[in-house]
Amino acid sequence: MTLEEYRKDKKLSYYVFGQMLGLNGQNPGTSVNRWCLTAKVKRFPDPEMVQKILKVTENKVTIKDLYDSWWNKKV
Repeated sequence: MTLEEYRKDKKLSYYVFGQMLGLNGQNPGTSVNRWCLTAKVKRFPDPEMVQKILKVTENKVTIKDLYDSWWNKKV
């Protein structure tokens, strides 16, 4: 399951999902939007955030899911 699929399945906004992942700042949703690969600028989360994603999603989104979806968008 991709991060975007998880977000949609749980009916979470990017902002709320960012807060669940412990992001602070003016708009936590911006980073999540980039990790979900729906923004113009796409990013892969750093190792610490990958661990948080695995924990928050209860391993419904795996490291392989994150990498495969990122790789397929980049190529």
